[in-house]
Amino acid sequence: MFDDFYHFSGLRPNLQESSIFFRGISEEVAMSLKDVLPIPMSSLPVEYLGIPLISTRLKAIDCEILQDKSLGCILSWSNKVLTHGGRVQLIFSMLYSVQVFWSQIFVLPQKVTKAIESKLMAFFWSGSELNHKCTKVKWANVCAPKEEGGLKFRRLKDFNAGTMCKHLWDLSKKTDSLWIKWVHTYIIKGQNMWHMVVPADCSWTIRKIFQLRE
Repeated sequence: MFDDFYHFSGLRPNLQESSIFFRGISEEVAMSLKDVLPIPMSSLPVEYLGIPLISTRLKAIDCEILQDKSLGCILSWSNKVLTHGGRVQLIFSMLYSVQVFWSQIFVLPQKVTKAIESKLMAFFWSGSELNHKCTKVKWANVCAPKEEGGLKFRRLKDFNAGTMCKHLWDLSKKTDSLWIKWVHTYIIKGQNMWHMVVPADCSWTIRKIFQLRE
């Protein structure tokens, strides 16, 4: 199989930098396969492209990497000398960009979005000291459009919902991808996706995406 892949693509996988995962088989069979395949065995969750690769609902503890990255940007020594306007630009340019990739892939737990927004609010008002007592205006008001007196910061929960709606759009347009084909084959099954009843045995993520139809 690996040789065929190499002949078709010109890419030769590095087996020592690969991992093999087993599920739904006995430990005895898994060990037999591991002896045949020269690939290190691993278990979920693992990181792939900087995000956790998991088979269950995303939990707050799985998002510690995301929260640590956001906090690392805030606590950087260079941020200590930023003016108030500089903090605004940093929130727009860097701190939000950290969440974009995750928001396009996962339905983020509400606990996580609230925790990150709490850090952003403290940074906005007090800098890298993160003094929550310096807060003067509610974060919801700061995130309001500029014509309503806000700074038009994104609410992370709303942004996450918007990126998840893109998956609905792709499903409705039947974008040619493996995931879209899988959902149409095993979940939608030829029904009208806008009015169908979502099967009870669907994954948590699928149910959350379909809840956004309204």
